[in-house]
Amino acid sequence: MLAPERILLIMTETFTWWISLRGSATGKGEDMQLSDIENDAQVFAEEGQVAIGAVRRVMPGSIEIYIENYGQTTLTQDQILAIHDGKVVLAIDKLSNELRTAIVHAHDRELSDLAGRGKNDPPVS
Repeated sequence: MLAPERILLIMTETFTWWISLRGSATGKGEDMQLSDIENDAQVFAEEGQVAIGAVRRVMPGSIEIYIENYGQTTLTQDQILAIHDGKVVLAIDKLSNELRTAIVHAHDRELSDLAGRGKNDPPVS
């Protein structure tokens, strides 16, 4: 059986390969409109990576997102790098240290479950 870290790496590499073959029309910078974002759009820390959450609500000038293993937070347009294909890619350099840390740990619970840890076990650090 493959280790959870290896499974995640294989999934990420496969997705990155698929995106590079597929290409996409990306809304960036001034072309990007928050009104183009739909509720439940997937949220990504980087293009080609595994989703870290989803859009919960689009508001004038900001969006509310849910980050896995963290909770709800509100982002402004300058904290979004790209919007395309039902996805929102974050501008990591514009996020607070707290949100960056949350993103790093977004999938800790899933990795713990894959490794056979129980739901009541403390998170992996």
